[in-house]
Amino acid sequence: MRLTQKQEWLIDRHLHEVARALEGDTEPKVIDRAVARVRGRIEGCLRGEGDTILSDETVREAIRKTGQPEVVAREILAAARADAARGSESSPNRRWLGVCHWAAERSGLPPYAVRAMVLLLGLVTAPLALAAYALVWFWLRAVGALPDAGRLRPVRLVWRLAITVFLAVALYLGAKYGFRALAFAMENWAKRPVPELGQWGWYLQEQGSLLFWTLFLTLPVALLGALPMAGGWDRTLRRVSQAMLALYAVVICFGLASVVAGIILQTVHELKG
Repeated sequence: MRLTQKQEWLIDRHLHEVARALEGDTEPKVIDRAVARVRGRIEGCLRGEGDTILSDETVREAIRKTGQPEVVAREILAAARADAARGSESSPNRRWLGVCHWAAERSGLPPYAVRAMVLLLGLVTAPLALAAYALVWFWLRAVGALPDAGRLRPVRLVWRLAITVFLAVALYLGAKYGFRALAFAMENWAKRPVPELGQWGWYLQEQGSLLFWTLFLTLPVALLGALPMAGGWDRTLRRVSQAMLALYAVVICFGLASVVAGIILQTVHELKG
């Protein structure tokens, strides 16, 4: 999707009209969210047109589909008032799953203080804090303490955890049996055993612990990424878990490259000796 300067101006003018219709008693953060939501609607309509230069009429039609600025403003104000009417359990109070806000209400502490303490705890205990946070959320949901807990999808939850374990184990087994195939080829075709690798074989010594730490660090992140988190944090954490698996794959590749380099150097050294 590529827009001309005029088309960008058309979209910005519509967003400005929506923001102007919301001015008055509306909070600035509500206006910002509204403008971002309307822009997202327009971009969603245009995204289906492909990566081509769009006509001005196509952009105008996408803008018309979002509704007149006054109508959009009334819808957004109605949604904001409904959130306010729900009180402390409304979704704007959730930053992740609402656990810290619940704890703040029960303890009488400000929500930012509770979140700061949880953050500090997370810096010390890392994945254990994430797992504990998720378990508390499950408990609060089970006892009905979080009416606005969001929709839990068990199939998606199990799938995300299962695919994380599967990918990590698949990478581990691929590297393990890849080395065995290399050793088999040397012993049966080159008629030479795998030489002592010393520090070059560090991955062979640490491959089990690397798998453990990968799962230990990645699974809590994948767990939270499968829960109905506010603000798009579930998508962010899914990307983080994927990045952690990618980093594990890089470490495996580096470890196997080190093994191959060690075999070559040791073989050359033995032949010269």
